[in-house]
Amino acid sequence: GEVEDTVIPELSCSLKNIGLKTAPFSIRLGNVGCFPENDVDKARIIKFGLLRETDDLDTLVENVEEAVVKLGFRRELRPYNPHVTIGRVKTQKIHTKRNRRQNIPLPLSSSLKSLLFKSSGLLNSKEDIASIRVEHITLVHSTISGSVPIYETLERYVLEG
Repeated sequence: GEVEDTVIPELSCSLKNIGLKTAPFSIRLGNVGCFPENDVDKARIIKFGLLRETDDLDTLVENVEEAVVKLGFRRELRPYNPHVTIGRVKTQKIHTKRNRRQNIPLPLSSSLKSLLFKSSGLLNSKEDIASIRVEHITLVHSTISGSVPIYETLERYVLEG
């Protein structure tokens, strides 16, 4: 969400302190999925889920959330769903009968659906696809330019605990 520039130094300090107290850890990529969950035809995001041995990640997320709440941010109400985004599905703007503009995802091609969700057998896989070592936290500034997000790394905090 929107963050005032004046909050960035304090946020940066909090993230640095979290990094100093947190040891590096690994996460394991599991099944391929999408958001919204289980609705390939309305998919907006294609992602790898994480296999549930994520205690270290859960602790890191809790520590970051606690720090940002202390800075005046609202606590996230949606349930935490750890994942790694593979890509975003392009959307198109349509006008509804009430003349409202709405972004709807463009349909995934049948070959992409098949590749990601059917023939690969990864949709409900319980086995590792890969393991990723988490060694830092990154503070990112995002800007929406047209319909494309642009991400800029502001700071990286090494996990040293």
